Amino acid sequence: MVFQFSNMSMIRKLILVLVVMGLLPSIIVAFMANQQAALLLEEEASNHLTAVRESRKNAIERYLNRINDQVTIMAGQQNIISAMKDFTQGFNRYTSDKSNLNVSKARVSVSGYYREQFAKEFTSQNKKDAGVDSILRTLSPTTLAMQHDYISENPHPLGSKDAMNSASGKARYHRYHNRYHSEIRQFLQTFSYYDIFLVDIDSGNIVYSVFKELDFATSLKTGPYANTNFSDVYKTAATNLKKGETVLSDYQLYYPSYEAPASFIASPIYDGNKKIGVLVFQMPIAEINGIMSERTGMGETGETYLVGADNLMRSDSFLDPVNHSVVSSFRHPEKGKVDTHAVNAGLSGETDIEIVIDYNGNPVFSAYTPISVLGLNWALLAEIDVSEALAPVAALQSIMSLIVLVGMVILIVVAYFLGRTLAAPISNLASTLSGILSSGDFSTRIKYKQRRGG
Repeated sequence: MVFQFSNMSMIRKLILVLVVMGLLPSIIVAFMANQQAALLLEEEASNHLTAVRESRKNAIERYLNRINDQVTIMAGQQNIISAMKDFTQGFNRYTSDKSNLNVSKARVSVSGYYREQFAKEFTSQNKKDAGVDSILRTLSPTTLAMQHDYISENPHPLGSKDAMNSASGKARYHRYHNRYHSEIRQFLQTFSYYDIFLVDIDSGNIVYSVFKELDFATSLKTGPYANTNFSDVYKTAATNLKKGETVLSDYQLYYPSYEAPASFIASPIYDGNKKIGVLVFQMPIAEINGIMSERTGMGETGETYLVGADNLMRSDSFLDPVNHSVVSSFRHPEKGKVDTHAVNAGLSGETDIEIVIDYNGNPVFSAYTPISVLGLNWALLAEIDVSEALAPVAALQSIMSLIVLVGMVILIVVAYFLGRTLAAPISNLASTLSGILSSGDFSTRIKYKQRRGG
C-alpha cells in the first residue's frame, strides 16, 4: 500500500489526501451517531417493555385477587349457604321424588346426548374420538336422572343449557333450582366465569352447576372426574381449608369442557361452624387474554403473554395464535411449549430484561417477571423484535451512508480540481528542473504567470 502511494503522481496523491481528510471526520461522526442512537433506542425499548411488564403484572395480580375475594365472599353469603343445603337435600331425594323415574329411558336419552351432541363437538375440536362409553358406564341412577332432566331433555342447545330455570316435575330439586339459579347465573355472567358449582361436602356430588356440562350431578370422589384438578380443589377445600380460605388449581385439560384447559378455585361453605359444602368457580381464559392482549404501544411484533410451570401458554399469543394459544399449547404441547431462557428465568423467580431468542426463533427484547399469586408459578413476558425496536437506527444508517456517499463524490470533484491547481506549479518546476539536468542549460527560466494584485 505504501509503495503504491509513493508511486502515485503528485495530483493523485493530493486528491487522495484531500478525500481521506475530508471523509474521515464524517465517517467518525456517522459511526458515533449510530452507536449513540442504538444505545438510546435500546434504553427506550427497555424502559417501555419494563413499564408494560409491570402494568400487565399488576393487572393480572389484581384480577386473581379479585377472584379470590369473590369466591370467599360468595361462599359466606346466606343465600349460597341456603342453596347449598337445599340443593344437597334435593339431590339426595331426587330419585325418590320422581315416582315415574325410568332409569333405562333416562340412560337412552343421556347416551344419545353424549354420542350425538357432545361427542360430535368434542371430535370437531380435538380431531379424535370422545370415548363417551367409558363415561356412561360410571353414571349412577341419580346422575342419569338429573342429566336427563337438565341436559339431554333440556330444550336449549348445546352450550346454552344454563338458559333453563327449572326442569318440569314435582321434585323439590326443581323448586330449589328455580329459586337460586337466576341469581347465581347473573353473577356468573357479570364476572364472566366459565361455570359455578356447589359440591356436597361428604359425597363430593356436584349438586348444582350453572352450565350443566357432563360433570353435573357426578361425584368428585367416586365419579369419572375424581382424578381431575377440579376434584383436587374440592378435596383440599373439603378437608383442609377453614372459612374464608381458598385453593386454586392451575390449568389442565378437562374432558367435560371438550378437553380444553380449565382452572378451578374453591372455598368451603360453612353453616355456622359446620362445613357443609364447597363453592367452586371454573376460571375463564377470556379475562386473562383481555388483559394480556392489550396492543397499545406494542408495534407490529410486540406482545405480552403468560407461561406456566409446564412451559405451556396461560394466555394466547398475538404472533402465533395457531400453535401458541392456551388451548393449542395444551392440546399440542410439542408445538405449543415455550422453553426459552426468558421463560425459564421468570419461572425461577427472576425479574429482568434481556435480548434473547424467542419461541419463533427471533432475537427480541424480553422483559420477564414471575407471577406467584395464589400458589401459581407463571412467568409474564413483554417482548418486541430487536429489528423493530432498533429500526430507526437502520434508517439513520441509510441516511448517514447516503450523506457520506454524496459527500465523497463532492470531495472527489473538489479535490480533483484543487489538486490539479496546487500540483500544477510543482509539476512545472519538476519538469523544468528535469530538463535543466538533462540538457545542462542553466539559462532556462521557469514560466510563471503572476496573478494581478499579487
